[in-house]
Amino acid sequence: MALRKNLGWMAALLAVAYMATTTSSFAQNPDANGAGDTTVSLTFSPTVANDTYNPSAQVTFTCVVISNTGGATPTGSVTFTNATTGAQLTGSPVQLDGTGTAILAVTSGLEIGGNNVIASYSGDSNYAAKDSQQVVVTMEKSTTSLTVTPATTTPVGGASLAVSVPVTVGTPPAGEDNPTGAVTLNVDGKATGTAALATAGGVTAASFSITAPAAGSHALQAVYNGDDNYEASTSPAVTITVSKFASTTTLTAEPATLQKGIPVALTAVVNAASGVSTSTAPTGTVSFYDGTTLLGTQQVSSYSATLSNIMLDTTKSHLVTAVYSGDTNYAGSTSNAVSLTASLLPDTVTLTAAPTAAGPGQAINFTATVTPVSTPPVTYEQNPTGMVTFYNGTTVIGTGTLMTALGNSSTATFTIATLSAGQDTITAVYVGDSYFAPGTSNAVMVTVQDFTIAPVTPPASLTIPQGDSGQAAFIVAGLAGYSGQIQVTCNVLPQDDMSCTPTPVQVTPTGTITFTVQTYKTGGPSGSAFVAGKMSRGEGPMWLRAGGGMTLALVVLLAPMGRRARRLRRFGALILLLAGLCGAGMGCNSTSNGSKGVGTPLGTTTVTLTATAYIDNAVVSHTAYLTVNVVSPTN
Repeated sequence: MALRKNLGWMAALLAVAYMATTTSSFAQNPDANGAGDTTVSLTFSPTVANDTYNPSAQVTFTCVVISNTGGATPTGSVTFTNATTGAQLTGSPVQLDGTGTAILAVTSGLEIGGNNVIASYSGDSNYAAKDSQQVVVTMEKSTTSLTVTPATTTPVGGASLAVSVPVTVGTPPAGEDNPTGAVTLNVDGKATGTAALATAGGVTAASFSITAPAAGSHALQAVYNGDDNYEASTSPAVTITVSKFASTTTLTAEPATLQKGIPVALTAVVNAASGVSTSTAPTGTVSFYDGTTLLGTQQVSSYSATLSNIMLDTTKSHLVTAVYSGDTNYAGSTSNAVSLTASLLPDTVTLTAAPTAAGPGQAINFTATVTPVSTPPVTYEQNPTGMVTFYNGTTVIGTGTLMTALGNSSTATFTIATLSAGQDTITAVYVGDSYFAPGTSNAVMVTVQDFTIAPVTPPASLTIPQGDSGQAAFIVAGLAGYSGQIQVTCNVLPQDDMSCTPTPVQVTPTGTITFTVQTYKTGGPSGSAFVAGKMSRGEGPMWLRAGGGMTLALVVLLAPMGRRARRLRRFGALILLLAGLCGAGMGCNSTSNGSKGVGTPLGTTTVTLTATAYIDNAVVSHTAYLTVNVVSPTN
């Protein structure tokens, strides 16, 4: 009886339990009233060592519900629950798909440490609700490591130094979120700056710009504070070797211009170079130099050093510099050079030329006189010394050394015979010395007259059939205003058996000379008196062609001049007389003297054209050439 009563109570309890289970399943799915059996399995991915993930890692849970009775594919939903906390995972429940599979990917909702996750199948009209086995997913912060990377390990003290600190993720692998938070950079164990992590190009790093410390070796080390997903870490120390601060030295002088009897004070200011940031003041010494001569040395105090009461020679110029020695923190440096101008005496420079009009090749003498503006003090140099440079425009044509002259003046002379034809502007520049200032003279205009002879149509050439004649025109032009008479001659090689006649034989620039060249089929100018109706030596009587040059010679010969000029005049007259005779075919023949009866040879020959004039007591000649090509006769 008692046994039967106990069995009744047990049956009632089982019924209550069944009803509770059924009620729970219906609560999840009102249609889940089936009783069929299923297999509910739960897996997750990706697979990592020890099933340990970064808290921000994406974990995908897959629940598969399979019928154990061979019936239809289960339907309904699956609820994913973190049994450790009793909370459903974000995104749960998930409906089964057509294969009886429910998939849920999460990146949050799992606690640090172990998480027991279970998938609960809701059941449907064919199958009863059922839970999967529990799977354990462990979430842990990923370890990190830092690397300190300075732009250079040998910076200059006080200069800006860029430092990058990238973060490397260890285990477990990085999650969906990159490391965040701040990194602190320590120099020699002291924090110098904090920077937030930033990700670019797949690299997460903190960037710093620090001022390089004082000269010497220093340790850089970075500390990462970590965040919700990543562990804190400290980098290994990196050593940088800092060179001394670069320095600049600036020199000034007071007064800036030397004055006799007044001392000079030299002040050098020493600072950190541009781009160097430091509050450390330089120490050491500054040495002051006049050229290479040491004037004195002073200690640097409050960024400067001053050398006072310096007496410098006021009769010359000085170039002063300051050299900073450097110290344990600063490198040495040299200042700008300060020029201290001497109190030079003013002077004037006067230039003369003789002659001021000349012919080509004629020597011209230049004299530069340097004279003090006032009488020099007895303690000074009494006459200027040094060099004078002579210029034609901006071109140096020569130099001269000053020699003592009358009073306090000095003179320098220079002679040149190669000035170019035309108007030349000559000046003299005195370079100065230790007592007298430089100076520039007045400009002297020198005229060099000349003339030219050139073909009207270059190149100068004629092509003449044998037995015929040809003409070539040349222009005679004066240079620098020359307008005197010019004698023209034409010379043919003896073997060429041709004649050449200028018309006219005398010309005043600018004028045109026509040269007539006659060739011969037979005979030649050395043959009979007339060939082919022409005279053997030109177009007119010999006395007429010689008359021009002889007349010019007589004019020159008879002109009233001094004794020396008369000698030059006679010489020039002789030259012009010879030139006149050449024009007539006497003395220097203008025609050839080839073999009688042969005629002018075929081929090319060169005829020499000479223009002669008497310019400023000198005979001047210029030569041009005419190419003659003798070809076969036309008939």
